[in-house]
Amino acid sequence: PLHLQMSLETLRAQNRLIEEYVMRLVRQRDELKQVTKLAEERDSYYILGLSGPSASEEEVKKAYRNLARREHPDKAGIGNKKRFQAIQHAYTSILKKRQLGGSAVAEEEVRDEAPKEVVSALLNESYGYGMQAQEAADSVAVGAHRAMRAWEDSEGKRRSLRGLRELTRQSAVELRGLGQQLRSLGRATIATVRCAEAFLSDNNDIADTLSTGMALRDRCAIVEDAGSACATSAELLERISEATEATLKKVEKAAPDANDGNNLQRLGTRLLTESLARSSSVARRTAEEAISCARKTLDLHKGLMMLDAEARKERERLRKRQQCPEDEPVPAADAERPTEKPSTGQKETKDAKKPEEVPRTPRSRPITPVALQTPRDQLKSAAKRVKERHVSLRVKNLRFLASLNEEALRTQARLFALLERSEGALIPEISVSQKGVIFDLVAQLLDFALAEAGKLAGNLANAPARILERVMSFALALEHGKELAMPVDSRTQALKLASLIDTQLLCQVVTGPFRRRLLALARKRCEGGYANRRSSSGSMKAWEEAANACCERIACCIHQAVMQSGSEAQG
Repeated sequence: PLHLQMSLETLRAQNRLIEEYVMRLVRQRDELKQVTKLAEERDSYYILGLSGPSASEEEVKKAYRNLARREHPDKAGIGNKKRFQAIQHAYTSILKKRQLGGSAVAEEEVRDEAPKEVVSALLNESYGYGMQAQEAADSVAVGAHRAMRAWEDSEGKRRSLRGLRELTRQSAVELRGLGQQLRSLGRATIATVRCAEAFLSDNNDIADTLSTGMALRDRCAIVEDAGSACATSAELLERISEATEATLKKVEKAAPDANDGNNLQRLGTRLLTESLARSSSVARRTAEEAISCARKTLDLHKGLMMLDAEARKERERLRKRQQCPEDEPVPAADAERPTEKPSTGQKETKDAKKPEEVPRTPRSRPITPVALQTPRDQLKSAAKRVKERHVSLRVKNLRFLASLNEEALRTQARLFALLERSEGALIPEISVSQKGVIFDLVAQLLDFALAEAGKLAGNLANAPARILERVMSFALALEHGKELAMPVDSRTQALKLASLIDTQLLCQVVTGPFRRRLLALARKRCEGGYANRRSSSGSMKAWEEAANACCERIACCIHQAVMQSGSEAQG
């Protein structure tokens, strides 16, 4: 098998990535279940022609009687049988939910679920630190967006040294602010880890026996590493900000007159442009790191809450066992062993010596070779055992991931079916501003893909098709939307959301301005826009063909993602 050929470090890295993806998928599955539950409830009211759970019981009965009288197969025809059954099912489901008392307040219960579960002081403290981490990550994302905007605005001010100075000064301030927010994120993350460690030590008797507790100990180490990495990145951001300010001072000193068209001004323009590009790239990576760290912190808090719930159930089971008289024969069976053994003092000594003289053969055989092994051989055998554990853990993770993915796909199919049957009545209306935010994010993703493609295109040895497949892998991953309930890359998820909101607009963006900018890279590549100035008409033609094929493939992936959602709903 392939996992037996992997190194130990590769197995550890893959298990860590699989665990992170599983936690994301679990969170999405739970959200899908909650949304599907609300959609099913509202769908029942929609079938009866009511506005929602706010309808009174008299209104529900009146709507059902009118529809049942009008849609009955004896009056509307045998072909209307399914419609009549749907009306009956909707009416009975509404009555059942109202009898259980969970209809009108379902949304409030979902909103208040997280704060109500926080019971102990440590969990309450962990929840507070998790919220601090989330707020810090949001601030980092906003600051990174402003820094990247500065780089985008500089494209129209490449020849204006004064404008580049102002943008560079703003970028340096943003990087310094990102460093401060990232440092506070690291402190909140480390504080959450300390709360988790204290909670595990307080519940050590239960945590060591439950799989959730053992997994949380490993996750604490992962989250602590993420918090320490944030502190290190904060120091790096401060150094980059200082270097940017030093570059700006040198440019101002060398070319004080912004209107002077000498070589110093051109050199200053080039330095400031490179500094803005570097700041934009660093800000993007910082935002990704901050979001990942905050997500791990919140997942750790949710794991603590799950462990607390399991620990309470386990303690309740133990308490009931102690109170139940049926559990008394268990210690009695253990008590029989000392009554059989003590007959005479000599027999006790013989029985005590027997395990040493005649040990179990399967465990006694490796005793003599281990004593003769060299330290290097002992390390190899220990590494082999650790690798076997990681291999078994990888197999278990993949099996659990497969079952979890199938469950999420079924929930998605059920939700799509409800949304399609309601003909858009269950879908909230998307405002123009919300749509603009999504497509603004898509534009940023495509801009960064173009920048990365431009860097790779500078080397003529790289094949154009391979460059574009590497750069646009997050968009081409939409082809696997039918097999995966949640994309691995968050960029793919953003594109999928945009395709569901407005498919035609997204395809026009890809096949229109994005394609033209890709083709412009071909002209720059062959006309000497990069370090390698060799021009080749064949290379330019190959790039144009690869760019056109890539854009058409992405457009097909977008249409395919929407069609898959519709086919799941019909299924």
